[in-house]
Amino acid sequence: MSANLVTASESRPCVTVVITCRERFQLTEAAIDSVVRHTRMPMRLLFLDICSPDWLREKIARRANEWGLETVQIGRAHV
Repeated sequence: MSANLVTASESRPCVTVVITCRERFQLTEAAIDSVVRHTRMPMRLLFLDICSPDWLREKIARRANEWGLETVQIGRAHV
């Protein structure tokens, strides 16, 4: 096996973890933080923001870089 192939495959995560919440928005930040702290393998971490309230959207945006989190916004909250 070529050294370039090993490097390329090791740099790309093989796992995508998707997190979303429908209710109980207060638990979202702690849930994401827990996944980040307890997952040892390289992963792509994706948060599906489905009508989250503005306060949560702002918290997630502030910590996204720290967590290595990608967000996808679906819908808009009326809270």
